[in-house]
Amino acid sequence: MEKEQILKGLDGFAKLAKQDILASSALPNRDFWEKNAQARYEKYKELYKLVEEIGLDETLNISIEEYKNLKESEDAISRGKKRALESFFILIGIDPTQI
Repeated sequence: MEKEQILKGLDGFAKLAKQDILASSALPNRDFWEKNAQARYEKYKELYKLVEEIGLDETLNISIEEYKNLKESEDAISRGKKRALESFFILIGIDPTQI
């Protein structure tokens, strides 16, 4: 997949997360969902910047290490980061269950 396509995909994911931040105010457990969406938004922006600055291969290596170090957690921020990383892996054609 081309770098520009990956950046476009990450930008689209960030826009969806931003919408989720706004929509969280209408959900039960608002604080949890707002933090979750904010964590996803920030991770997508970070991944976008990394792909631009250091390239896909190095970004992938960093992301895999971070993903491996994320513990199974019910905390909103950890779950949001994990979900964003999984979306990134799927975007570039990697099955997160194989990591």
